[in-house]
Amino acid sequence: MVINAVHEFSDKDISLKTLAAKLNMHPSYLGNIFHQQTGFYFNDYLNDERLKYAAGLLENTDMKLKDIVDQAGFSSQTYFNRLFKRRYGAPPNAYRRELRARACFKTDF
Repeated sequence: MVINAVHEFSDKDISLKTLAAKLNMHPSYLGNIFHQQTGFYFNDYLNDERLKYAAGLLENTDMKLKDIVDQAGFSSQTYFNRLFKRRYGAPPNAYRRELRARACFKTDF
């Protein structure tokens, strides 16, 4: 249930606390179980999944960055940009430009 909730992306307010309340568990206990089962801390896992989803939208759509940030479930574009650059080595718009440049280069031959 916890992993499924993370993959829905529509709920910006998803947190260990809200999920624990739905499961009638203490948030720290749920966090410990999540870490034992997945090897990830909940927030790290949540952000990583949201970043992968956003990267897919950058690659496969022409959506505006603001809309991608919202759809991926981030509440702040600044925070998203920082996490994205840390994970992918480039800001989101530069990442998109580079992907498109590579795609054009491949089709030119």
